[in-house]
Amino acid sequence: MNGSATPGRWGIPLVVGDRVFGAFALLVLFSFLYIPVWYYLCVAEERDLLIRYGTAYEEYRQRVGFWLPKRHLSYKGNGVKF
Repeated sequence: MNGSATPGRWGIPLVVGDRVFGAFALLVLFSFLYIPVWYYLCVAEERDLLIRYGTAYEEYRQRVGFWLPKRHLSYKGNGVKF
């Protein structure tokens, strides 16, 4: 049965590995294409919010992070525990 159409001992793991690697490669490619678009949309939204809300939004923007929250050393907690 050498050379038959059915996968041999390593055929199925190779096919599954190829599918997983192909999906991973597609995810990486999509990320490299999507992240700059998402960044541009975030910057455009911030610009719009700054025009709409002015100094109130500017003060808010100084307190919080752009993508990740900021942790301040002067935070008193107000009863909230992390």
